[in-house]
Amino acid sequence: MDHSAEYDALLRKALDRATLGEAVGRHQPEANVRALLADACRVARADAVPAERVVVAIKSHWVARYEARYTDRTESRSALERLVTACIEAYFDEARSSKV
Repeated sequence: MDHSAEYDALLRKALDRATLGEAVGRHQPEANVRALLADACRVARADAVPAERVVVAIKSHWVARYEARYTDRTESRSALERLVTACIEAYFDEARSSKV
């Protein structure tokens, strides 16, 4: 079953929450953003979407919709890096959990 629209919507919701609420702090995204990313990754993995494709989707959404919200390119890049890291951690934490 193709859940690509579902995981894509969850990614956008996580990015909305992160940027609108400034949840992408200096250190880590807030728990609610991490939870949305984990849900998106769970759906993506269930549909055999590789982690690389999920990361590309995050980066594409960021450039298209969110990057302009930051006046400082360095801060924008840092925020995106934190979100990508959180997504990769969620993707592979879910993968490890399902093997136990």
